[in-house]
Amino acid sequence: MVDATKNVVEKIFSEETIKAILNVSAPNTYLMLERAYEALSKAIEARSPTVQPRHVIVEEEEIIIPTDLEFLILSELSKGRLTPSDISERLDKKSSSIVRSLSGMRKKNWVTRVGAGKRAYYSLTAKGDSAMRRFITNENS
Repeated sequence: MVDATKNVVEKIFSEETIKAILNVSAPNTYLMLERAYEALSKAIEARSPTVQPRHVIVEEEEIIIPTDLEFLILSELSKGRLTPSDISERLDKKSSSIVRSLSGMRKKNWVTRVGAGKRAYYSLTAKGDSAMRRFITNENS
């Protein structure tokens, strides 16, 4: 069964595509699976018989660098999904500023929310992971 699955995956995802997925998603397994799903969806839309690296890497229209607070929130979410109060406690920031930032980051598609009210959990998206890397690159340059 494992060999059959491996053969199917190798027919769909080229070695270069797998490297591209790992490059933009590692070490976060959730993001890697999300990126692979997005790439597979794009390949299907394009009626491509295989998933190519061009299906993995998405260029944003406008490059936006996260603020310091957004970066801190994204960093916490890279460890797993959290509620706004969890983030507020971890960062020692007011809940209102965390909720306001999360709202803006949802509009940028950097985070996603599951649930509502006090039971709302936020998690990082592939775009949020990319935004974190842009922040780090910008800080180091």
